[in-house]
Amino acid sequence: MYFVKYNLAINGSLNYFAYRKWNRNLWKNEATLAYGMVRNEATFDKFQKNDDRLVLSSLFARQIKKNLYYAGAFDLNTQMTPGYDYTL
Repeated sequence: MYFVKYNLAINGSLNYFAYRKWNRNLWKNEATLAYGMVRNEATFDKFQKNDDRLVLSSLFARQIKKNLYYAGAFDLNTQMTPGYDYTL
C-alpha cells in the first residue's frame, strides 16, 4: 500500500523602500507586506495562514555636525487578517 504525502504552499511578498537626502536632512521609509498559506494532509485539505505581516518603518534625521545626527523613528508591525489557533 502506498501513501501519497503532499504539501502546497502559496506565499507572496512586497517590499518598498524610499530614501531621500537633502541639505542636512535624511528621510528613510520602508514598507513590507507578506502573506502565505499552506495546505497539507495534516490540515485536512484546508488552507491555513502561515505568514501574515504588515511592517511600516520611517526614520527622519537631521545633521548637527559632520558625523552627528539627531533622529526620530516610527515603526508599525501588525498583520492584515485575524490570527487563528489551528489545533488538531
